Amino acid sequence: RPLVELLSRAGAERGATAAQVSLAWLLARWEGSVVAISGARSADQARENAESMKVELTPAEIREIDAASEAARP
Repeated sequence: RPLVELLSRAGAERGATAAQVSLAWLLARWEGSVVAISGARSADQARENAESMKVELTPAEIREIDAASEAARP
C-alpha cells in the first residue's frame, strides 16, 4: 500500500493520476529500454495514459519509487 500512496501523492502534486505517475516512472527508470503497455480499455483511458509522457519525476522521486517498488515485492 505504501507504493500506491506514494504514486497517488506524487500524482496529486502534479495534477496527475497514480497510473500516470507509474507509467512515467517506468519510462524514466528504463528510458530507451522499455515499452510500457498500458492495457487501456477505452479511448479516455488511452488518452490519460498518453498524458503520462508529460509527467516529469525528479531523480529523488525515481529513487523513492524504486525503493517502494522493491519493498512491495512478495
